[in-house]
Amino acid sequence: MAGAFIKDLFPSGDDHSITQCSLSDTVAHNLGNAVKKLGVQAALDGAESMLNLFCQLNWTGPKETVTAVPFLTGEQQAQWNKEALQKLSYDGESPYQLTEQPFLLYLTHCVLVEGRAILGPRSAHLAVRCLFTEQKLFEGCSNSLWNMISQLVEEDIPIFLREGALSEEKLCEFHLEMGHIFLYYYSWEQAERHFKAARSCAHISVEITGAMGKRTRFQERDLAQLVLKVDSGLSANVAQSCASILPRNVAHGDDVLYEKIQFSDLAASGVMVTPLQQAVILSECAYFQRSNPVHRLSSEEAESYVSYVLGEPRCWSVEYQALVVRSRLERQQHRKVERCMLQLQALVDSYSSPLPSATDRLTLFYCLVIPSCWEVQKDLASTMFGLGAAQGALEIYERLEMWEEVAICYQAAGRRGKAEEVIREQLQIQRTPLMLCLLGDVTQNPEHYKEAWELANHRSARAQKSLGMWYLKQQKYKECAESLQLSLGVNALQDGVWFCLGHAASKLGDYDLAVKALQHCVSIEPDNAEAWNNLAAQFVYKKDKIRASHAYKEAIKCNYESWKIWENYIMVSLDIGDFEEVIKSYHRLLDLKEKFCDSEVLQHLVPAVLKGVTDRGGVSAARLHKQLGLLLGRITSQTTCTAEIWELCAQYHLTSESADIQGKGLLELQKAQRMARLDSSWEKDIKKLQKVADYTMAYCQACRGLLDKFSKKEACQNLSSAKLALQSVMIKAKEFGLIATTEVEKMVEDLEREMQSILDLQQTWADHLGNLEAPLEHSTPSYEDHLLYLVWVIPYLNPADSRQVPQEGVRSPFSTSTATWNFSFWPLPHIITTPQTNPSSTSTRNSSSTRNPHRPLLHIISPPQPCQAVPLHIIPPPQPRQEVPLLIISLHSLAKQSLCT
Repeated sequence: MAGAFIKDLFPSGDDHSITQCSLSDTVAHNLGNAVKKLGVQAALDGAESMLNLFCQLNWTGPKETVTAVPFLTGEQQAQWNKEALQKLSYDGESPYQLTEQPFLLYLTHCVLVEGRAILGPRSAHLAVRCLFTEQKLFEGCSNSLWNMISQLVEEDIPIFLREGALSEEKLCEFHLEMGHIFLYYYSWEQAERHFKAARSCAHISVEITGAMGKRTRFQERDLAQLVLKVDSGLSANVAQSCASILPRNVAHGDDVLYEKIQFSDLAASGVMVTPLQQAVILSECAYFQRSNPVHRLSSEEAESYVSYVLGEPRCWSVEYQALVVRSRLERQQHRKVERCMLQLQALVDSYSSPLPSATDRLTLFYCLVIPSCWEVQKDLASTMFGLGAAQGALEIYERLEMWEEVAICYQAAGRRGKAEEVIREQLQIQRTPLMLCLLGDVTQNPEHYKEAWELANHRSARAQKSLGMWYLKQQKYKECAESLQLSLGVNALQDGVWFCLGHAASKLGDYDLAVKALQHCVSIEPDNAEAWNNLAAQFVYKKDKIRASHAYKEAIKCNYESWKIWENYIMVSLDIGDFEEVIKSYHRLLDLKEKFCDSEVLQHLVPAVLKGVTDRGGVSAARLHKQLGLLLGRITSQTTCTAEIWELCAQYHLTSESADIQGKGLLELQKAQRMARLDSSWEKDIKKLQKVADYTMAYCQACRGLLDKFSKKEACQNLSSAKLALQSVMIKAKEFGLIATTEVEKMVEDLEREMQSILDLQQTWADHLGNLEAPLEHSTPSYEDHLLYLVWVIPYLNPADSRQVPQEGVRSPFSTSTATWNFSFWPLPHIITTPQTNPSSTSTRNSSSTRNPHRPLLHIISPPQPCQAVPLHIIPPPQPRQEVPLLIISLHSLAKQSLCT
């Protein structure tokens, strides 16, 4: 039918009308007569047959069944093909050079697009289909083709829908086709609207859900697996296609993985669907992949769509597209990459297979975006190259005349000279802007890009793009921005060029241009996390942090695993007072970086929550007190905290009304001053010394301020610890003061003043212990009473005086039996050993029946110099109703290791 219609377009059939006149002029001259002779519908059918023949040659096959146009010689076809390739070039870019019989597509273009006024609105649908087929001959989006499609959609498609009287099935096919077109050009909302209408026409709904099943052969129990749930409103009586004439589905043959997931729930097997409904499912998969960021989980969900379609093979085009999608998903899976390569080879072979017929292959062809035969071979070569079969990949690229990929293969093999040689050979055959750009890529000579720009009459977007990228590498941002803007002036649908322009403009300080460029980038590719992140950075530079926060949220949606984006987001959230997001972001950073620690963020967050600062929403941040406590607890449990963080934790806990929690804060202050002293240079650096002194002063002041919150014994212990800390810092401060007295004079005065306060309080609280010769109160002494005695009395024993330190040990003044307390004193930390009990003793913690109501006298002889109490790491007391044996103090070790400092 295509040949007959072409003959009607060239009624004279003489050589002059065929060879001397251009195709467009001839069609424009004869189309009106052909329409009058055949009628509008016959003309549309003839144009559609030419388009179908072109798609059979370049997409579906089989090629062998295609006969040449009878009245055209091989030379005439070659002339028409050459003219067609020139006419089908847009935005300075040429279509694929090995396209089979491109004159068929160009004739269709002349009839449907340029003859739209003659054929009327009924040609709008076929005209859009023709233009999108032309788009498939290019690697990137063509701005000119998109403008023509948009014009047809706005002006003629509504009329076509009103007058077309399409059946429900044909309307579903129309919506699928239009949805893929809009999806290709990044018009997400319109694509979603058409796919939704297609689902409605097909009476189908799809949803990703979970079901129990096994994925591997060695799996012993069922686990939750992703599965596609499909509900169909049509009858389940669907005719099964003959599996022998469908593309071969290659099994992966893995000895671990099942061929498909073995679900234990029979409901997970799904319902039977028609081929058109399968096309709807694959379209939903395509939309899901294009509208979601690249992620392993996204790939798993996409596999659920594909597995459902492959489970019931029915239509050649649907099966072919499903196998292509699965192969591309498996390219990055090491257990399935071999099956990916074998499957792509099987798809390449199916192109030459005589069965099924071209009519069967073209069924639902336009409802899907099936790759061309050279694209499938390119995927095969790319997979082979990834598996190390570089020579096989190189042979495919050379056969397809994909010289850019050929150059990449040679450069990857370290043969840059060979890559340049191949490109120069092609330049001798034909000097094209593309080959000059490839030569510039290999030699890194910008003059070749400039020559390509001139050769294309300033219409080569590729030339200025490559030149701009070269300037970007050289950090010549002004020249880079100028070149990239020229490239975008030719073709604005280049998301990568918009991204680089935004980067160059940012480097130049032109934030308005950077924002404009990056907004264009994210409008074309909404799942570009890097573009959203950089756009947010420009808003920060422009002091518009609210919009920056929104942009960072979009970036996080696209890439939830990027700790860099989360760090940027946490700083902006802190600046705008969104404290709840700060806490959430910090938790996420701890998930991504287990040892993450940012004291600067916490230094602003903790005071804001403790003081109840009003956040961005006008609510007090005090409501986040509990969440902040959980965050600080997680930080201290899994990271090595700095002194600053320990101090912030202490601030948080010291605000509590609970004595236990305040005690925790006191310990954290002690850790803060200890962490500050871990720096080996703190004794020699005035700033670090001042920092240590501040932490020590804060610890001592907290000890003094919380005396009434603790028992007498705990208060004395805290004061003793504070005194020791102050003494060590004062010594270092005085030593440093010999060199720089003026800088540390005030520091030493403050430390001495604090020391005097500590000593006064220590004496006051020590008096609370009472006279050791006074009778005890009529109450059972606690476990802490014994330990307090050991801490405050034993340090003042004189080990050299055998009258006070008998060989057999000393009994606790609270002892009620013959049991003794046994200590082993080692270098710090001092650890109390397991108590040893006299078998005859019946004393327990709560027993007081045999208690002596008076303390035995113990004469304490003060040593020549004051002794200090040695801090002990106290073992927690045993649980109630358990025996507490008394201990023996081994004083031989006391004689060897003096407790005095």
